[in-house]
Amino acid sequence: MINLLIYVDVFMLFLIKVFTGNEDRDTAVLHFFTVPLVTRYLRFQPQSWKNKICMRIEIYGCALSVSECTNCSSDARCVTHNNEPEICVCNHGYTGDGKTCQDRDECSSSTSPCPANSECVNTIGSYQCKCKQGFAAQNSTCVDVDECSDPSVCPASISCSNTAGSYKCDCGIGFMFNAEDQRCVDIDECSTGNFKCHSLANCVNTHGSYKCLCAKGYTGHARVTCLDVNECRQKPSPCDENTVCENTKGSYRCNCKTGFTRKDNECVDYDECSIESIPCQVHSDCVNTVGSYMCQCKQGYFSNGPYCIDFNECLSSRHNCDVNAWCTNTAGSYKCFCKEGYHGNGFKCEK
Repeated sequence: MINLLIYVDVFMLFLIKVFTGNEDRDTAVLHFFTVPLVTRYLRFQPQSWKNKICMRIEIYGCALSVSECTNCSSDARCVTHNNEPEICVCNHGYTGDGKTCQDRDECSSSTSPCPANSECVNTIGSYQCKCKQGFAAQNSTCVDVDECSDPSVCPASISCSNTAGSYKCDCGIGFMFNAEDQRCVDIDECSTGNFKCHSLANCVNTHGSYKCLCAKGYTGHARVTCLDVNECRQKPSPCDENTVCENTKGSYRCNCKTGFTRKDNECVDYDECSIESIPCQVHSDCVNTVGSYMCQCKQGYFSNGPYCIDFNECLSSRHNCDVNAWCTNTAGSYKCFCKEGYHGNGFKCEK
């Protein structure tokens, strides 16, 4: 074994084949193999040297197809390495075992083989790098194209601003370029959402800008803050005289005062005396007032706190009995009776 290769001696008629050379280097000696010799490598081993003359050998024969590469894919090649048997290897841009090769999609890799600002386009057995729109190829890179170098890109009255991969006709803050009409038009920041207003404010578009207005019932610097307006502190009051104003977030309510009830969006007097359970004590009459009521003792009674007590007219001078009559107190009134020896109705007695 030499260089990891195994050599076998060649036998001819059971004898090791020995070739006799010629000392005259100008005269060639021709030898034939009586049996065809099929081999990949051939080694000659000199047995004797004379005058240290070098050996020159020329071998003639024909190549036989004994390679392992006979069934390679059309997209593969036959290779060998370190004297090992030849094998099928897929060409660059393909993947497989060499017998079968498929296109490798170089563009599907997480790391693009193309430079920045370009797109990878897979091809059969390879790929192409195409610069994105607005970029041009230069020294294996894609560089930005300055569209503004062409004076006709934007109208003469509008400045051109180059951007990475594009350009814009700069109309200034609050405006945008309309390519179809070739003019600058107002940007409605309120519809595009490109505005900053307080959460309780409304965006109102203006020419070239916008403004923020606090919602109804709120006041303040609408871009920063909107505070509730206390309408109940306003003069005159937003509510009528029969109501009480109650402030709410962003608004107010007009609540009917005690003794009033809402009818047809208006507060009217509530007649407490009309209900079945009259709020007054016995011996008194309920008298309705605006927004309230009062309990008035009936005739012949007087008020003693929440109660009405019978008034004894006979113990006072508040009766109309004749001087010759007796006064008898009754519930809420009195009666007059003529004394003995007199006659009449008690209010007038005669002998």
